[in-house]
Amino acid sequence: MAAWKSWTALRLCATVVVLDMVVCKGFVEDLDESFKENRNDDIWLVDFYAPWCGHCKKLEPIWNEVGLEMKSIGSPVKVGKMDATSYSSIASEFGVRGYPTIKLRFPGGLKIGVWPFFIGEIKRGLGI
Repeated sequence: MAAWKSWTALRLCATVVVLDMVVCKGFVEDLDESFKENRNDDIWLVDFYAPWCGHCKKLEPIWNEVGLEMKSIGSPVKVGKMDATSYSSIASEFGVRGYPTIKLRFPGGLKIGVWPFFIGEIKRGLGI
């Protein structure tokens, strides 16, 4: 009986974790090569990452929270992420030289780096 309760509790915890991941990730869009052409009319905050990068993996849950927060406050800024190793030409156009790199893109294609205080907050969240 105790083993059954432990198993049920474990399944419940796993379900909560999976639901949390699905809900939060729903506010961060996976971007591909169509990003440049199809999203010119929006403001985007984009995380350029590498799948093998340890700092990128640590940033992912924080980035999902950023997407959720932007959505919940009704911000016009859309949050996305792009695998810079798969779309290296786009990453290069954005000036990506290391991972993770966060860029803000305005309508019309203007691209800027993220403010130092925001980067500082992310680094504190990652413990680096």
